[in-house]
Amino acid sequence: KGKRKTKTLHTIIVVWLAFNVLSHYLYCIYKSPGIVISPKSEMTANIDSSAAKRNDAVIKIGGCCFIQSRVKINEEKKRCNFYKHCTTNVKIEESTQNAHHPMPIDTFCHKCEIHRPARSHHCRVCKVCVLEYDHHCPWINGCIGYNNYRNFVLLIFYIMLGCWYGACLLALDFYAMMREYFQLHGFKIMGPQYGTGILDLPPPWTLLKDYRNTGKIDDDVILRAVFPFLLFVSICMFVFLLDHLLSIAKGFTTLEKKTRPDRNDVVNPFDLGIRKNFERVFGKSLINIIIPFPTHTKW
Repeated sequence: KGKRKTKTLHTIIVVWLAFNVLSHYLYCIYKSPGIVISPKSEMTANIDSSAAKRNDAVIKIGGCCFIQSRVKINEEKKRCNFYKHCTTNVKIEESTQNAHHPMPIDTFCHKCEIHRPARSHHCRVCKVCVLEYDHHCPWINGCIGYNNYRNFVLLIFYIMLGCWYGACLLALDFYAMMREYFQLHGFKIMGPQYGTGILDLPPPWTLLKDYRNTGKIDDDVILRAVFPFLLFVSICMFVFLLDHLLSIAKGFTTLEKKTRPDRNDVVNPFDLGIRKNFERVFGKSLINIIIPFPTHTKW
């Protein structure tokens, strides 16, 4: 009974982690980052006029596996107007205007030829201006911005959590296997048997030959490859996650943090305090972090 309960719990955890990773990944790909619609951009130049009059015109961006995300122009305009209204309400003293970053004022994009709300930036890859632009991510084939930043951070979190979980499950077996392996073959920095490194993984042609002869790959070889990989990915994701959490705590995007003036008197007018900054990105409900319900970023 004890083993059955443990197996059931393990299955639940794995399904929960996989579901969150897949959900947030799809959200990042197919959810609009928040686009500032420009009639002169390449994406909107060829829109059918009848569709534009019916307010159901769409543009296609990003996507995955030849399926592009369909973004409704009318919804993007409403989101942009709402965001502009929120940023307009942020006030600063004119006497200290130069000491603020980012500035809560509209800017003009010379590439899109359009006035855009504060904190919006042009993506040279997608060729559009994005609200609260963070960065362009090649892994999701699109931009990370105001409307999908939450999903991106949670995607990193659940990838890290999943890799940590897998690494913890394999840690003791990996230690015991490596100890026995070195006792049997001796310890060498470049590996005692294949000379491919301390893990001493067999080269691909050796793996292929063994697979043809036996019909399987040795469990020890799989363990020596999988555990370090999970550990490496979890550490990388932790570093990325920590960087984004620090940015959220201070009310910056990745781009704003990189372009911040090197001055001690610089003030971020969009910094609401650590708690409210996190609530603005993730919301107040913990259940929406544990279960990937569809949510929309609020100001």
